[in-house]
Amino acid sequence: MDKSLKGPSRPAQIGVSLAMLGVLIVIGYVILSPTPSTTAVPTNIQKSMYATQKNKVASDLGVKYCKAHSSIVMTKVDSLIAQGYPMFQGRGSYSEDQCSHIMGNLYDVDQNSDHLQAVIDGRLVIGMDWRLLLFSWGAPNDANVTTSVVGQTAQWVYGDPLAKANYVYVNNGIVSSVQQ
Repeated sequence: MDKSLKGPSRPAQIGVSLAMLGVLIVIGYVILSPTPSTTAVPTNIQKSMYATQKNKVASDLGVKYCKAHSSIVMTKVDSLIAQGYPMFQGRGSYSEDQCSHIMGNLYDVDQNSDHLQAVIDGRLVIGMDWRLLLFSWGAPNDANVTTSVVGQTAQWVYGDPLAKANYVYVNNGIVSSVQQ
């Protein structure tokens, strides 16, 4: 009788392999399954808190925005009009209600307080949304758009390129760089 140890027989190896596969599938399911916190729908309390915060920001920053941008060059953007933004063509100003509405809409886009303050101050911040840029600096004098497989890049030109202009680059809707 042979007393040497042998590995499990082929059928036993297959059984162990299938059992391990089952364990891996269960582990993978548990790891990859969404957790309740990532898929939870906001509660009415969360929605109410957000609306309260948005209204406060819109009211507080709207007044400041109107004072800082009493005269701004704007253009009508159909997609923004469809989203409820008040728009006009050329140089003009907004009422305080319109300014509050603008700041509320911008808060929906970006809750970053530094970005919202930059809009009021007439500054741009790398990483801000194009809508914040538009309401911060107004409409550009010219825009050059390139569309490729990786998305859309726009060059917004502020000022006269023959004299002195600022070039703002917007990649897929986000301010990515500025050349002064």
